[in-house]
Amino acid sequence: GINAEYGGAGYVNETQGQVNEVMDIMKRNMDSVLERDTKIQNLHERADALQTGAHQFLQTGTQLKRKMWWKNAKFMIVLGVIGFILLGVVIGVIVYETKKK
Repeated sequence: GINAEYGGAGYVNETQGQVNEVMDIMKRNMDSVLERDTKIQNLHERADALQTGAHQFLQTGTQLKRKMWWKNAKFMIVLGVIGFILLGVVIGVIVYETKKK
C-alpha cells in the first residue's frame, strides 16, 4: 500500500524533514515578530520620553521668557528714573545758576 507507493520510511523521513523545516521557519518568523514588537515598544517609550522633554522645555522656555521680560522692564524703569533724576539735577543747576546772576 502506502509504503510501496511512496517509498516507505524514506517518504516519512522526507515529510518529517519538510515539517521540521517549516517549523524552523515558523519559529524564526515568530522570533522576528517578537523582536520587532520589542523594538516598536522601545521606540514608543523613547517617543513618549521625547514628548515629555519637549513639553518641559516649552514650559521652562516660557517661564524664562517671562522672567527675562520682567528683568528687562525693571532695568528700563531704573534707567528711566536715573535719567529723570539727572534731568532734574541739570534743570536745577541751570535754574540755580540763572537765579544767581
